Amino acid sequence: MAEYWNKFKEKFLSYWNAWSLNQKVLAAGGALFLVLALIMATWALTRPKEMEPLYTRLEANDAAGITEKLKEMKIPYELTDSGTTILVPPDLKYQTRLDLAAAGLPRGTVGFESLEEPRFGETSRDKEIKFNLALQGELARTIGHIQGIEQAWVYLTIPETALFTKDQVERTASVMVKIKPGYELQPEQIKGIVHMVAKGVEGLKPENVTVIDINGRILSEDIVNANSQMFTNKLTANQLEIQKQFERDMSQNIQSMLERVVGYGNAVVRVRAELDFDQKEIVDEQWGDRVPRSTESTEEITQGQNAPVEAAAGTTTNIPEYPAAVPQNTSFEQQKTTSIVNNEINRTETHQVVAPGAIRRLTVAVVVNGEQLPAERLTAIEQAARMAAGIQDQRGDQLTVSAVPFDTTYWEQLQARLDAEARQAAIQKWGLIGGIILGLLLIGVLAYMVTRRRRAPVHETTIDEPILVEELLDIEEKVISPEEQEKLKMREQIESLVKDKPEEVAKLLKVWLAEDQR
Repeated sequence: MAEYWNKFKEKFLSYWNAWSLNQKVLAAGGALFLVLALIMATWALTRPKEMEPLYTRLEANDAAGITEKLKEMKIPYELTDSGTTILVPPDLKYQTRLDLAAAGLPRGTVGFESLEEPRFGETSRDKEIKFNLALQGELARTIGHIQGIEQAWVYLTIPETALFTKDQVERTASVMVKIKPGYELQPEQIKGIVHMVAKGVEGLKPENVTVIDINGRILSEDIVNANSQMFTNKLTANQLEIQKQFERDMSQNIQSMLERVVGYGNAVVRVRAELDFDQKEIVDEQWGDRVPRSTESTEEITQGQNAPVEAAAGTTTNIPEYPAAVPQNTSFEQQKTTSIVNNEINRTETHQVVAPGAIRRLTVAVVVNGEQLPAERLTAIEQAARMAAGIQDQRGDQLTVSAVPFDTTYWEQLQARLDAEARQAAIQKWGLIGGIILGLLLIGVLAYMVTRRRRAPVHETTIDEPILVEELLDIEEKVISPEEQEKLKMREQIESLVKDKPEEVAKLLKVWLAEDQR
């Protein structure tokens, strides 16, 4: 065995000494890579499997029940995060969850499923308390599904029903939420939680619901009682955003138009707009001339005689000797004419709803780069800006155009900095490309040299006649071996390369020196 080892060692050393420096580096690197690969493969195959979370953020009672069940099932586990997280092997993770769920673990928040297990001897008060606890659990589960909320707890205070209405105490509710890291509940979400709890509990008013976080901050303060104020503030914020957007759009439109005339960056436009956000409804009712639609005329004539007049009561009729009036018959005639005219009257009623957002007043300021511009040019710029902005004098709009030299020092410095960074990036880019090309060239030259050395022809000489020692020495001095010929050729190539590309040869020599020092 020792003899075999010595032969192998001698052969290896002979091969090693015959190799060049680059071949030695490549061989050593390959061997090191194989050793590292074997070490990594062995470590990956023999290392223990990492545990994965089965459940996280468990309550103490749930963690205790799950660990007891895992002991019964003989499943290895680990506890982390102060006992709130349970880790199990990855291949047993999902099956263990199903087995625990079948056993009712983890219990978590109790909901309406607790009502499915009636108990013998329960009173109505017990059932009421049980229902309230189940209702709290269901509300907490529902709130926990809202985006940004990690966990929620709900506590209801439901007093007993009083005999008289005036003595009845109002119901209240408290909601505590644990917000996920990086999230923040919006007022609309808090308002939704308040109203969901209020609508989910009979007789509970939204103003009696309080929402806090785990840090004790009241989140529902002034949310319910200030609905109208919130709506007003939100509406005002929207109106301001619309006004700013209108001003930005108009400024950009006018500025882009002027920059086509005076050059990019030589014009600045600012617009101040007053918008009317009042919604108006206009009702216009107009009456036209009367036009007869129909006419109805009635004429009535009545003729006849009146009944005779009898003697009046009194002495004149009761005393025979007293002369009485003699009754007489009279005739009469009556005429009546009626005329009815039905007129058609033209009536026009117009309902007009004016949408909010009308322009009340515009103020436009235009500044052009330049010290003294001709009056005709300023007038042309003003007319163009006036037409683009839709200036109306009767509305009180104003437009000013000024010629002022701009301070471009900052932009010049910024441009110079950008140009310097661009040049530096270009130098780095081309330097990297040149280094890669030079490296590839050196690798190609080295590979060519190694290949040529391996393929060098072996010259065989046949001696037909005996040669004296002196003649052999003379021939040996004159004949050059193939290796020496290769060295001469390489020397000639190097000399030509030094003459043609001295800088690249210098870099190559520095690289070789650095490798030798290593």
